[in-house]
Amino acid sequence: MKRGTGFAARVAAAFPAVNPLPPLLWHALDWLDLNGFVGGGKSGNVARLYPGAEPGSSVITLKVPRIEDTRAWTRSDQAAVNDRLVLFVDTGLDGSRAGLWLDDHGHQRLVHVGAPEGPALLCELADDPMHLLRLLALGYPELSAPDYFAMAPAEAYAMGYGPAEDYRPPLRFRALVERDLDLDVPATASIIVRRIASLHDHQSDDRFWRWLAGARARIGQA
Repeated sequence: MKRGTGFAARVAAAFPAVNPLPPLLWHALDWLDLNGFVGGGKSGNVARLYPGAEPGSSVITLKVPRIEDTRAWTRSDQAAVNDRLVLFVDTGLDGSRAGLWLDDHGHQRLVHVGAPEGPALLCELADDPMHLLRLLALGYPELSAPDYFAMAPAEAYAMGYGPAEDYRPPLRFRALVERDLDLDVPATASIIVRRIASLHDHQSDDRFWRWLAGARARIGQA
């Protein structure tokens, strides 16, 4: 019988009660743990999309969320603000992250916050948390680079990361998503992420962008 480290439980425990880790994501994190995908990072609380030391072309990782990461973006110490945003996916090597945001109607949405030094992707990625698993299963090198979203992952890898013949998708994780969770994995991320916004935009119709801008503005007026 396989035994994990309790990674999914640790991730879930770090989520606020009003914005909990959805059961489908809990199941996927537990599968990663039981199958040897957990253990990287300084704390050992990081899951890759590849087991053990198996090489892979995606640098995306999942981790136990920290309130400090949320505060860095909201600039708030108020639980009523910070409980609405949980960041637990490192989408690139530049500090960009994805997570779940609780909108004004209590609906969890998949969102992204992008490091200013990079493409600075700041928007809602999808209206249902389960789309995170579909995006991860695609196997993009990073999810913080929207210029590649209309490309197939192997093409994106060849454009900015290495020769196409060296591309290594997360095949076992994709099999979990498609076979065990019965989720369709599209050809490109653009099929899921229809519209994008940037941290550097002066205004946006994106719900999450507007909420975060409002949260930061209220701190500035305090």
